[in-house]
Amino acid sequence: MLERAARLADGWRKEREIYAARGELPAFNDRVRQALADHEAVLRGDFPDFPAGSMNASEAMVIAARAVLTGEGVVSLPVLPPKAQATRPNPQALTLTQLADKWAAEVKPTAKSVQMWQRTIRDFDKSTGNLRIEQITKRHILAFKDSMLAAGSSPATANNRLNQLRALFRYAVGNDLLTADPSVGVKAPVTQRAKESRKPFDTASLRSLFAGPVHSAGERPSNGGGEASYWLPLMALFTGARLNELGQLRVIDVLQEGYLRDGVKELAWVIRITSDEEDGLRLKNQSSDRRVPVHDALLKLGFLQYVESTRVSGQPKLFPLLKPDRYGSVTAYWGKWFGSYLRRQGVTDRKIVFHSFRHTFKHYARDSGIPKSVNDAITGHASGDVADDYGSLDYPIKPLVEGIESYSVPEFDSFNIQPYKQ
Repeated sequence: MLERAARLADGWRKEREIYAARGELPAFNDRVRQALADHEAVLRGDFPDFPAGSMNASEAMVIAARAVLTGEGVVSLPVLPPKAQATRPNPQALTLTQLADKWAAEVKPTAKSVQMWQRTIRDFDKSTGNLRIEQITKRHILAFKDSMLAAGSSPATANNRLNQLRALFRYAVGNDLLTADPSVGVKAPVTQRAKESRKPFDTASLRSLFAGPVHSAGERPSNGGGEASYWLPLMALFTGARLNELGQLRVIDVLQEGYLRDGVKELAWVIRITSDEEDGLRLKNQSSDRRVPVHDALLKLGFLQYVESTRVSGQPKLFPLLKPDRYGSVTAYWGKWFGSYLRRQGVTDRKIVFHSFRHTFKHYARDSGIPKSVNDAITGHASGDVADDYGSLDYPIKPLVEGIESYSVPEFDSFNIQPYKQ
């Protein structure tokens, strides 16, 4: 049996060199870990109908897999009784909760994110039995996915929670706490209908929204954060930015930037969307750091006058009346107000929400002929292109300006929105 294990281990080691040369070592380790888990299950008797004559083969597979994963020779590896193999995890290995604590200490996520991760870990442990991370296999991840779907979770919700686990496993692999990510390839299928859960605004729904009292009669409801009720929808329509990106803006984030056009120096007003941990500014990902030129429609409505009046008043935040929730999100309460306000203005389609402005911008940007790379740079969308590593804050300003200049919203001038008044 040991001779057989040695042959298996030798073959796997040669195969590992091939995977390593292709940069696919994690995938190879994941496959060996899965083989180890499968044959340990055979030895434990989890499959009573398994041919008895194959037990020696499974013992050889277990020895070989451990040798390849640990780097130790097959001869020096003791063969433990099956029950002992299943019940003696490495005491040095971390639980998922301990792993999450280490991850959080480095990444420093928001309190809301920590709570989300804790809930997912609690449910995963309940499903699998408080395993240490080295004991977790792809089979456990698949079982957790299936249990969420069986309990009525949508595929999108299940994938969000799987991604939370994936972030922890990737952290563990990167810090030599695991040899491979057991969640690789596990994903709940998302139907086309689910993908269409958000719709862009059409001309009729935009007209209904901007015909409301905030934009047509000068109302500034306190629940809408005063001037935020007026500016946030307009800014989202002409920048494609996310709600929280706009709500957390500071006065200093609206500035002029110079560039060359046909050899002549020009100045453009831009909105800088950036992360700043010390100032509590958080973005979705690295590609979200960017500058967005201020559209002419916003200039005509008095956006710069509003920025200046806020600066003169001594307020550092562009929308100082927004009240953060207990997790520090400055737009959580505002988003609930906007949803209710939108329905009162006759936009009853539940698939149209504030995030629909982002879809609307992408749609009209394509219609306006804006190149995809510029569209992505303006919206902070990670396209998967190598150019994403270039850094959106360093993206040349000239194509951004030209993109925004060409961007138009059909019939916007006919909406008769009242300009800002101090």
